[in-house]
Amino acid sequence: MDVSLLKDIVIILGLSVVVLLLFNLIRMPSILAFFVTGIVIGPSRAGAHRIGQSSGAYS
Repeated sequence: MDVSLLKDIVIILGLSVVVLLLFNLIRMPSILAFFVTGIVIGPSRAGAHRIGQSSGAYS
């Protein structure tokens, strides 16, 4: 597993836990916390822009 992918997964899970706890404190639905996490991180922040780069994994 690539280290940068693992780092991205840890960041996403960590942020989702923080946002989930915050939403539970203000008694908002949990699914909204995950939506907000996805919006905050977004595809460019989560490393989706690296998908198009050639890493040699498929060649």
